[in-house]
Amino acid sequence: MICRFEEIDENEKRRLCDFMLAQRVSLFLGSGVSLDSIGPDGEMFSAGRLREELVALNKLPSNATLQKAYSALSDEQVEKHITQHYTCTEPGPTIVRLAKQPWRRIYSLNVDNCFESAFASVVEAHEFSSSSTETINFDDGFTELLSDKRASIIHLHGCVDRAETGYVFSQNEYAKSITRPNSWMLTLSQLIRTETFIVAGTSFDEIDVEYYLEQRSQKTIRGDIPPSVLIEPYPTKLTEMLCENHQFCLFEGTVLDFFSRIESIDDRLRMPWLDNESDGLSGLDLSESERLRFSANFHRPPDDPQKIPNPGRFLLGAELDWSMLAANSDISREAFSEVRRDVVIAADDPQLKLILLVDEPGSGKTAFLKRLAFDLSRGSDEVFWYDGLGLELEPREIASILNGISGRIFVFVDNFADCLNSISLILGKIEKPDILFVCCERNYRLKYIQNAFTGFDYPTISDRLKLTRGEARALRAANEEHGLSTIPETSENFYLGQVVGGTMAEANCRIQNNFKTLDRIVQDLRSECDQDEGFAYLLVALARFCYANGVRRSVLSTVSVPDAVEHLLSDQSSLPLSYSDLGNSFVVPKQAIVGDRFLDLTRRNWHRQLFEAFLELAKSVAPRVNAKTIKHKTPEAQLLGRLMDYDNNVRDYIDEYAEEYYAGLKPMCDWNARYWEQLALLKLDRFYSSPEDSLLLEESIQHARSAISAEVHPFSLSTLAKVLFQAMEKSQKNRDQYFSEAWQNVVDANVRESRWSNRGATLFTIAFGGVLKFLEMGGQLSGEQSEYLRDMIAETRTLKIADKRLIGVRSKLEEALG
Repeated sequence: MICRFEEIDENEKRRLCDFMLAQRVSLFLGSGVSLDSIGPDGEMFSAGRLREELVALNKLPSNATLQKAYSALSDEQVEKHITQHYTCTEPGPTIVRLAKQPWRRIYSLNVDNCFESAFASVVEAHEFSSSSTETINFDDGFTELLSDKRASIIHLHGCVDRAETGYVFSQNEYAKSITRPNSWMLTLSQLIRTETFIVAGTSFDEIDVEYYLEQRSQKTIRGDIPPSVLIEPYPTKLTEMLCENHQFCLFEGTVLDFFSRIESIDDRLRMPWLDNESDGLSGLDLSESERLRFSANFHRPPDDPQKIPNPGRFLLGAELDWSMLAANSDISREAFSEVRRDVVIAADDPQLKLILLVDEPGSGKTAFLKRLAFDLSRGSDEVFWYDGLGLELEPREIASILNGISGRIFVFVDNFADCLNSISLILGKIEKPDILFVCCERNYRLKYIQNAFTGFDYPTISDRLKLTRGEARALRAANEEHGLSTIPETSENFYLGQVVGGTMAEANCRIQNNFKTLDRIVQDLRSECDQDEGFAYLLVALARFCYANGVRRSVLSTVSVPDAVEHLLSDQSSLPLSYSDLGNSFVVPKQAIVGDRFLDLTRRNWHRQLFEAFLELAKSVAPRVNAKTIKHKTPEAQLLGRLMDYDNNVRDYIDEYAEEYYAGLKPMCDWNARYWEQLALLKLDRFYSSPEDSLLLEESIQHARSAISAEVHPFSLSTLAKVLFQAMEKSQKNRDQYFSEAWQNVVDANVRESRWSNRGATLFTIAFGGVLKFLEMGGQLSGEQSEYLRDMIAETRTLKIADKRLIGVRSKLEEALG
């Protein structure tokens, strides 16, 4: 049955207004919104009128389509009848009202620049930065939306302001665009399946609109967001049927009628542009863009959060927010006072800029860190919480802002390994003596941190969150108080003996599940779900394992089981999912410890299913990854990088399917140097297992060279050096030839890496190990090479690299060099 706007619940209407005010609604535009705008030769033509004009212009058959009429135009005719005609000189009232509303993004099928023209008045009225408007053409690479962008307009068919790139009008051009879909087409088709959209100026039965809507249905839309709306003044039966099929709410009227109606529901929409002034940056001479981008990543705990006492939600796995902390909904930890003292002492040491808390998965690290941030924010210090979703400002700009803030500063960083490089770059520019980054990470990632985070001394606080007897009693009592405990009658000593010294999450999970072991709990939960739900949960558990914030909800809309994802998000499943961020964009398992054990259980028992999850997740993320997003370390770029990582993930989880996996990724990733690096490492690993097969080594060398062809980067140079050193070891005859090439790659990589503010152990370990093998084979170093190696050894000591493997091979090389 069709949903009409006037028939939906008033609460849903108000929720739509809230989302619009929060800039969480996207806009999809067709040509109808521009008909009352003016160009150089009067009002802009509708598609029908344009077809008639072009048909008459070139004396085409009267039944010729617009696409055919456009394809018959000369370059001069395109300039006059398309580019000039659709260049806006006076935006009409329809587009003017749309431009006054904050939108998440605007996706336009129109080639005119009416929205840009209308929004210029908004920029002037509110004194926004001149860079606050972002116009993107269909052939531009995908970019994430930055917080200082007040309007981000994507022209899916081209734009008069970018006439040199052409338009997508003819059937051939459109077919070409659809058969080779670009990142904007793919990401819009992801978003429109699940997110709230307002559609205006177009009908649903046009070919381009159908392309984006074809997979949107009741199974794909989210239940936790307001409805999407089609604004249509003259709906037909077909319009109503398509609204029903694609789960759009129909508003019968014009755009101006729609805004008049929602303003009567929430009059804040008459003046929707509001900024947060409590960002901790008062007194700093910052541009609007700098202030917005900094605050998008670094949040201050609110001065007076609403107290919402709901320990039950926390015990069931809900993310601990500031309101819950204010109401003391978490379980008090006995280590808190001691750790807080250690953190404050570290902050008073001007030589220290970072302290690291390391503990087991499920120990309660995030809740502990957030409690510590909240506690310190109640005093006179400035406290910021980093969201971990990628920096919107350059690290040097962030450091400059932090340097300018008076007083002591604490910056809290959860899941430190995911953002290690960004934090390192910021620290490299920090001059302020009284600032401390308080970071937290799972203990199994400490080795990676020791390898990659160099150049700084930092104390590590380890294993302070093992469950104590007092905490175990408090946890059980809290579950019993809220009716969540299902522990059978058992003695307290037996209970304490089972959980003391373990993790908070595992104890809590067992309390709520008849005190069964965690493996048994997860096996039972898996058996209660159908196959699609189990696979959907596996995708999200895998994403969170690779990237702590999980996977974007819109990415999950493209997987093979979108209806199962929706069901798991509804809390009606035995394996529930939840959101990890305030904007409800990123999805994670509601109970992280269950997700981790579910992934491990699948690794042990269902190898093929895990391979399918790796491949499907990587393919869903790939359209959002390009050279620019890799440079900015966006969530999708980091997630794909870890999904492709052979040494740390692919080999450990899906090794028997590795060749098939990388072959499946090739069509979407063969431009990416990292893809070829991982393929080279796969072939090298296969060679280690079958050293008689020299073809494997040759393939590895070729793939490593392909990585350098894609991008000359220290990582690709290091990979080739590693493979060449191995080839050298297997060929005494070609020893000097292989060593010479490998050495040159080491030198080239070292020169490039030396420009970085943070260097890891990898290159040094490869170089030192390769040189040792060369010497063992009877090779002779030149005096220049020996001195270069001594300089590299000295550099590792300056960088304070704590990697144990590097320390071992360095010691042997120093002995060999004398």
